[in-house]
Amino acid sequence: MRINKKISTTLIITMLTLSLVLMAFPLVSAVSLTLLDPTSGPAGDDVNITGVSTTTGGLIEVYWDYVKAWDGEAGLIGSGYADGTSFDIDVEVPEATAGAHNVIVKDVDASETDSAAFTMETSVTVDPEVGVIGDTITLSGASFDADTELTIEYWDGAAYETLTTSPVDVETDELGSFTCTFKIPSDMEDVADNVRVSDGVNTETATLTVGPYITVDPDTGLIGSSVEINGRGFTEDGTVDIRWHLSPTAYITVADNYVVDSDGDFTVTIDVPSLPDPTAPGTPYTIKAVDNDDGTIQPTDIFTLIEEASITLTPKIGEAEDTITITGEWFSESEDVTITFDGVEVATDTTDALGDFSTTFDVPEDTEDGVYDVVATDDDGVSASAEFTVSAAFFILETRADEYMQNSIMSIYTYASEVPPTTIYIEITDPDGSVFYYDYIYTGDWEEVDDDVWMVPYTLYWLGYNPIPADAPLGFWNFTAYDTGDDIVDTNLFKVVPASTDSIIDAIVGAESNITKAITTSQGVIITSLNGLDAKLTSISSGIATITTNVGELETTVSALDITSLTSELATIQTDIGTLSTAVSNLDAKVTAIDGDIATVSTTLGTLQGTITSIEGNTASIETDVGTLQADVTDVKGSVDSTPAWIAVVLSLVAAIAAIFAVITIRQKIAG
Repeated sequence: MRINKKISTTLIITMLTLSLVLMAFPLVSAVSLTLLDPTSGPAGDDVNITGVSTTTGGLIEVYWDYVKAWDGEAGLIGSGYADGTSFDIDVEVPEATAGAHNVIVKDVDASETDSAAFTMETSVTVDPEVGVIGDTITLSGASFDADTELTIEYWDGAAYETLTTSPVDVETDELGSFTCTFKIPSDMEDVADNVRVSDGVNTETATLTVGPYITVDPDTGLIGSSVEINGRGFTEDGTVDIRWHLSPTAYITVADNYVVDSDGDFTVTIDVPSLPDPTAPGTPYTIKAVDNDDGTIQPTDIFTLIEEASITLTPKIGEAEDTITITGEWFSESEDVTITFDGVEVATDTTDALGDFSTTFDVPEDTEDGVYDVVATDDDGVSASAEFTVSAAFFILETRADEYMQNSIMSIYTYASEVPPTTIYIEITDPDGSVFYYDYIYTGDWEEVDDDVWMVPYTLYWLGYNPIPADAPLGFWNFTAYDTGDDIVDTNLFKVVPASTDSIIDAIVGAESNITKAITTSQGVIITSLNGLDAKLTSISSGIATITTNVGELETTVSALDITSLTSELATIQTDIGTLSTAVSNLDAKVTAIDGDIATVSTTLGTLQGTITSIEGNTASIETDVGTLQADVTDVKGSVDSTPAWIAVVLSLVAAIAAIFAVITIRQKIAG
């Protein structure tokens, strides 16, 4: 077939012109996968996919290896919509064999795709991560070569040895995954990467902690809540101490000489002691177990101290469309919080680094009189609620807080509408019903703070500045307000809790005292060794010695002492709590009898006897069971009422040791 030259020329010109047009005006670009983050990782990790779509607001689908429905190995793994022409989608990496795989994005409306490579990383896990010799451990792995027999080994301290598994021959499946079990060998070393798995090309390790260990359940909670501590691998039929650390060196012993069974296991339940206030979302405390038979302190676990989330409404009563302030604490750190009123969202806010927030909301219009729940919930599911009363006329007269510590001062919250009320009688009773405080609020005490809103000034009624007694009964107290007709106009319960001991703990740690051992009892914490305290015995009464120290006032009961060595300035003392050394200080003492060279001295702590072996001038050598003293004995002979210096020295020693190192009960208990 011949082509007319004129047509041929025209066709060539047309094609050249079209090429120039296409060069000047390119076609609209297709969907683009801009970034995978990360580009490699193990199965189960999240990957962020960002890119640009062709369709504005269009549906973007994400596929693994092939554009099809998921079949267990490949296909659809996620989707999302573009924001304008940009998309940002998170997906979870599926189980897959080792090597590179394609992540494909598809603009569904434009039917366009783009892809990027993601490289699978092998992974190995042990469950549980701790154990003792003979325990059965589950070993799992992913992203090895498919359908391949594996080499599984353990480190014995010198080399990797073959690990006996069940099944004996372990082979990966079509996705490169496997699961097996093994018993911890007797020569397995407790080091990092002591389990190794290889398919001949890919090798991965895991770490199994071998030896004594403890677990804490639950690992978060409130002060006073119960915690179960389980231990395994300890000396059979031995004992353990459980230490709750306040710092790397300071701790409280919460279980002392607890018995281990014949298998080397133990279970002990304790109450969380009164600890320094945690910082939201919680302070982690290290708990350690000490094997008293071999002295090891290796096993540790972590407990995080928390408090219950709470919200406060100001005011707690009002009318429809009133603006209410809501504050919250002990929510999750830096999380969005949603506030609802009677189930309807009324506000949102974001917590700070301490888990606190404060915002306002308006009571929905047309809300009828009644009591409604206000609920705040963060994105982690932490929630708290409070009641709000809607009423055209209202009256509130109650304690400002729901909980007070012993020796603290309470205040009263007042709020009334329309007109100031008549004289009000208020009364506070303890858990036994005994009246602790009463007073009157008179009509003239109320002040108008807004249109038809009346309050009593915040500082007017602080119970005459009389604090709740330091020995106030713990538990729920009652606050009640009555009108002139003895009718109750408002009432609420508040709880009295033990006084805070944070300052005592901080002072002890701050004074660089070394708390080497402490035991929690029903009476408090017995500190059995304190160094670095400036202690002075100030009084002894009814067997109780009061000691003033640089961290507060302490009380001690007198217990038996065994002085093992003695000089005029320093003594070594064996007590129920160990061997101690201390300097001599003064104590009032009275000689009650002298028989030959034997002097008997009576003190508030007991009696002491010593033998005078020689005298040179006014200096005598005194032989005791624990050593020889050089002391002034000018008035010893011929006077039973005198107080020789050497006796005063020895008795001062006894007093100092009894005061500082006998069983010490801190008045403001460190732990309950």
